[in-house]
Amino acid sequence: MTTYQREVEASDTSRDCRKFSSKNCLTRYYIAHIIALYYGCFLLAGDVNALHCEYSRREAYYKVAGTVGVGLGYGKLVTEVLSRRRDIRPKEHEEKIASTFQWAIAEACSPPPTTARPLRVLELGIGTTFRSIFHGCYNGAIELVNHLNEDVGGSSSRSSGFSLSITGVDLSEPKSSTLADARQQFLRDVVSTSSSSGKSEEDIIKEGWDFGYQKGDANDLPFPNDYFDAVTCCLLLCSVSDPETTLREIKRVLRPNGAFGYIEHVAVEPKDNRRILELQQLALDPLQQAVADNCHLHRHTEVSIQNVFGNSFVKKERFFVNMW
Repeated sequence: MTTYQREVEASDTSRDCRKFSSKNCLTRYYIAHIIALYYGCFLLAGDVNALHCEYSRREAYYKVAGTVGVGLGYGKLVTEVLSRRRDIRPKEHEEKIASTFQWAIAEACSPPPTTARPLRVLELGIGTTFRSIFHGCYNGAIELVNHLNEDVGGSSSRSSGFSLSITGVDLSEPKSSTLADARQQFLRDVVSTSSSSGKSEEDIIKEGWDFGYQKGDANDLPFPNDYFDAVTCCLLLCSVSDPETTLREIKRVLRPNGAFGYIEHVAVEPKDNRRILELQQLALDPLQQAVADNCHLHRHTEVSIQNVFGNSFVKKERFFVNMW
């Protein structure tokens, strides 16, 4: 497993500049997926070559349909497995998500909102299993905010402490029980990292800590302009129909001097020196889109972000991780 890192520090010369961090993940797919695809193509080619002497038209049709069906079924099975709440991903990948979310919230705290209210965080494409909550992807951010609260009354200009109000948005509706469990998990995480002993979940809620869900389309968000202090997403921009429309919506709901943190798998670039991986991306991209909810393996996401936000990256990192 090889890791690529690149960081670029840029000065923020505009008050209206939204700061953001990227974690572009070049995802390597399991070799069995590739073998299954090309093995299916091999069988299909063999069947076509033998049509003249061994198979009737009906039998050939069944062979072709069966081969395609097996390929699509396999891809759907992989997607279902990865969508489970308890699916295990590499530790490095999980750490990148957590550090990206923590960075975005830290940037949103500096400068903080001018009014004493919870920091509003939007996670787009959170999914119906609320994986980021159950896997503790916000725990580092929660600890950071609690540490900042220790400074309230000292150097802080706010009259009250910080808290987080996280809103998850997704096209699909989760089970009410799963949403309740996710909210409970978030509040437990806050209580467990609180510097003040003896606080209950009711005390935490009164301070403004909360997690909620809103059904919505990333291309038409149901929120007013400049509403959120930070926006996060993970593996979202690869699957939306129009990435730049989604990014314009993100910019619209993000307040001036807010922060956008994302982690995505993206297209291989020539400087990555991974030609075989690029060929895999290009070959599997159509199948991936068909079986994985329009997920694209070969999108130049950074270009889309620059088209919308300009060259205002504060921190950039590009890395490779074996997802299997």
